[in-house]
Amino acid sequence: MSDYVHHTMFPLGPDETPYRKLTDEYVSVEKFGDEEIVKIDPRALTLLTFEAFKDVSHLLRPGHLQQLRNILDDPEASDNDRFVAFDLLKNANIAAGGILPLVQLLRDGSADVKAAAAQALRNLARNNASNAVAIAAAVGLETLVQLARRGRMTFKGELLVYHAGVPAKRKAALVVAA
Repeated sequence: MSDYVHHTMFPLGPDETPYRKLTDEYVSVEKFGDEEIVKIDPRALTLLTFEAFKDVSHLLRPGHLQQLRNILDDPEASDNDRFVAFDLLKNANIAAGGILPLVQLLRDGSADVKAAAAQALRNLARNNASNAVAIAAAVGLETLVQLARRGRMTFKGELLVYHAGVPAKRKAALVVAA
């Protein structure tokens, strides 16, 4: 006899997913013969797709964030568990601000994409110490400085910004417009 136990892949239950309204636009009710139908403009699907991919790629679900928080609050959690949970929360914070995707583009994009990503990071760091620290945590600073040193990018009125919150061995300069 088999030990197989069937588990429903997508069990039905209460939907506790938090939703957010994107817009009031692009959806209307139209008359079709004697019936009313919902009409959805294709731009609604474009917007929904864009937001969904952005969220899935760069944000963690509230339930997952709570699980990470619970690890940090658990007195029985190991130092390694806390380190991993804290690192995941740091990365979630960086990704939510759009910094992590920009750093990835800075590393992996074409020359034009790298230049645009560097400009966007520079704008995010200008007069914003928390963004500068987040960029440092994402290891974006080293890449940005390397691009500047190689002459692939030029900066007018450059200002090197150092932040004490960055570990000494990973301390790097972020070039921002003065």
